[in-house]
Amino acid sequence: MNNKGFTLMEILAVLLILAVVVSFALPGIRLIRDEVHHSQAKSAASKMAEAMRSFYHDTKGLRVVGTLVGKLRSGEAEEYSVISAAAQSCNDRSSTGIPTSTTGGTTGIRQLFACGYLSTKDFAGLPYSFTADEDLFENDVLIRARGTTDAGRHAGEGWCVYRDSSIAECR
Repeated sequence: MNNKGFTLMEILAVLLILAVVVSFALPGIRLIRDEVHHSQAKSAASKMAEAMRSFYHDTKGLRVVGTLVGKLRSGEAEEYSVISAAAQSCNDRSSTGIPTSTTGGTTGIRQLFACGYLSTKDFAGLPYSFTADEDLFENDVLIRARGTTDAGRHAGEGWCVYRDSSIAECR
């Protein structure tokens, strides 16, 4: 009798035990991943609000409006992608590299990426949408982030970054 190896039954038993352990670990891993995305999206929204402030001051009053998504789902328009926003060219760049404008008015949120105020590495792949619009601005909100259906247990949840840099849940 040869005692130099494992029998097929021993190997199958080990594989079965590993499969059971992995099946118990996966929900916990998904929960941790959702929480990490949630905190990364909050940080990204704060960065976007600060970039909006800088852009507003650099352009002497040009406000940023629009919606961008960190992780597009199939069928969504590419124009809402954070990645495609960075590929755009910065409109109306002056010789100093700061976009020029007249006082007041609005421009697309994509300009924050195109003009180098934000980097896609903080936003790409996050299952969240980031929105800035006139209605929010009237309520002292600079940016609203909302979890998409891919955000796990945070899908549909949202928070706002206010002009005073505070962050709170919003609808």
